[in-house]
Amino acid sequence: MDIHRTFLLKMILMCGIGFCLILTILSICSGSSPVIILFCALFCVGYFALCIWLFCSVIQRQRAMERYLLTLDESCMDTGALIWSSTDRQFYSALRESTNRRGQIKIFQKQAQYLALQNQINPHFLYNTLDCIRSEAVIQGIDVIADMTESLSTYFRYTISDLDKLARVSAELENVRNYYTIRHYRFGDRLSLKIDMGEDTVIIPRLYMPKLTLQPIVENAIFHGIERKVGPGEVIIQLTLTQRRLIIKVSDNGVGMSEEALVALNDKLTQNADTVEREKGGIAIANVNKRIKLLFGEEYGIYIRSAPDAGIDVYVTLPIVQTQDEV
Repeated sequence: MDIHRTFLLKMILMCGIGFCLILTILSICSGSSPVIILFCALFCVGYFALCIWLFCSVIQRQRAMERYLLTLDESCMDTGALIWSSTDRQFYSALRESTNRRGQIKIFQKQAQYLALQNQINPHFLYNTLDCIRSEAVIQGIDVIADMTESLSTYFRYTISDLDKLARVSAELENVRNYYTIRHYRFGDRLSLKIDMGEDTVIIPRLYMPKLTLQPIVENAIFHGIERKVGPGEVIIQLTLTQRRLIIKVSDNGVGMSEEALVALNDKLTQNADTVEREKGGIAIANVNKRIKLLFGEEYGIYIRSAPDAGIDVYVTLPIVQTQDEV
């Protein structure tokens, strides 16, 4: 409707301009009196002025329409343009409402998808399902499935809840043990885990550290190091106290990495990246490093040492935190 109306208006203007030019030329060529020639000239000037006014009105209306559709401001309709009418107002109001509906539908679709995913990973639903599986396994006398399900349930309880809080070192180590139990059913005796706290077996477990720090590192050690090698694999977690720091070293005897890859990874860990990254299947070490630096400062974080076929050593440097209120 609007395109046809604008096209018709342009045709009328062009025909009118052509008629005025022809009339003026004929008056001059036919030797008409000066009064007639002056009248024709004044008529052409007036018609040109009318054409310019109509053209400006069209431009003004189009701009007002764009502002109305983008900003939803009703004052954009009060432009005084010639071609605004009640039909125009109804048409663009309906167009605006249709655009809004399409946007709202997209928003509601995304919300529905989010809620569906949220319901699928609802902790209570997950825990209850795992408990039912474990109970059925115990009844049937399948101890392997019962133990695996119990470890998985405990692991999820720790992972999903209270991610914004610090956790005791003992809780982090227990979560790693549960994760190892789950993976041990796949790798069997090919995979082993060792935790060493030296002589500080009383003090270290009571300290606090960021939640989900150790498990992602152990996961990377298994999938990027041990899984790719031939023969048995071992993950060793060593915890050492200094006067100001808690040093955690996670070592594996996997395939290691090249010098170029090691330099690139350490450079990435030293950068103050603002993006949250994820490895396939879990949280990236860069994410863990970023959280540590945000909580405690740039002097803390993760550093990696490795060589081809010599495994990987991941060093985690943390402050000594005895209560959650210290952070």
